[in-house]
Amino acid sequence: MAIPPEPIDSVLFDAKAVVTGEVVAVVAEGPPLPRIEKKKGFSDIGNKAAWQKLTLRVDDVLQSGFDVKKGGTVDVVKPVAH
Repeated sequence: MAIPPEPIDSVLFDAKAVVTGEVVAVVAEGPPLPRIEKKKGFSDIGNKAAWQKLTLRVDDVLQSGFDVKKGGTVDVVKPVAH
């Protein structure tokens, strides 16, 4: 499960829809971000992943303010991952 970079309460407040689903395609990706060199003894150093536009297959609709249906697809933008 992906964890959004913002507190979940603020993300849900502004969400146009809340669904569970699976990524079926990566439609577009932002440019690669600068890499941080890993120091000896470190396992994770905080490299960021670029934004992505994804197509999700909708498994369940928890809340929706537009036409999204279970079994359909929806395009979403995943922000830069911190």
